Amino acid sequence: MLDDDLVAVLDVLKFRLWPNAAHRYNAELAINELDRLAGRCGIVATALSIDETVTRYRNAGNSDPTINRKLSFFRKLIKGAFDAGYIPESPRVDRLPEITKAPTLLSNDQINRALAALEASDRESHRLITFLADTGSTMQEALALRWSDITHRHVTFWSSTGYGRTIPLTQRASKALTFRSSLPQGPFSAVRLKGLRAAWRRSQIDAGIGSPISPSGLRYCCEARLVEQAVDTKTIHRWMGYRTPRTSSRFVTSDDLRGVQIVLENGCVEEP
Repeated sequence: MLDDDLVAVLDVLKFRLWPNAAHRYNAELAINELDRLAGRCGIVATALSIDETVTRYRNAGNSDPTINRKLSFFRKLIKGAFDAGYIPESPRVDRLPEITKAPTLLSNDQINRALAALEASDRESHRLITFLADTGSTMQEALALRWSDITHRHVTFWSSTGYGRTIPLTQRASKALTFRSSLPQGPFSAVRLKGLRAAWRRSQIDAGIGSPISPSGLRYCCEARLVEQAVDTKTIHRWMGYRTPRTSSRFVTSDDLRGVQIVLENGCVEEP
């Protein structure tokens, strides 16, 4: 029997479609929000009326790139539901055109001042924000880290397709990953994103930053620091984990990226 209920199909297929726990968590958030905005009308009807739902997303303050990221989970669920026989057709949900805008960036000095303010108010958030600033990792990569991914002054990030890249850590990023028995799943497993974002925003305002950025924006700041220090494009792409034709291999060894770690170390304020 076909079952068109969005949340019901998600419950059945989520472990197959998103085996990674962090990816699955994000998929559940996105699809439950979509189901609510679309009026809980089923998978096919939601897809066919996606223009109206996109308008509701925008009215709620979502940018087109954010909407695209949320709808990517829906597109994957549509395919999975069709392949499993839950829906009779596989309706198409197109991506929205995105206008590329230069991201807001913070200087090394601004990041260091904001980190100092954050450490005084929220040490757990400070650990994750420090790690993001000095690795350029995505929030998803950081939250998915397990202790087995961390060795002495190195960390390995794994993609959903099973490929990894290993990078060396700055002193303060390494300190942020100090083992804690109270966090058996991973170094940032207890972080709550809503509280993290609020604490990071407050710390930037306290540091006198007029245009605060999100925690994810630290990835662009990290990349900008490497560009400013004339690190070659191919090495930057490998450090950041971009999968482009310029990346020479799918697995990046830490030895190739030692110079990048040194560049980032030079912009840090040494911690006691």
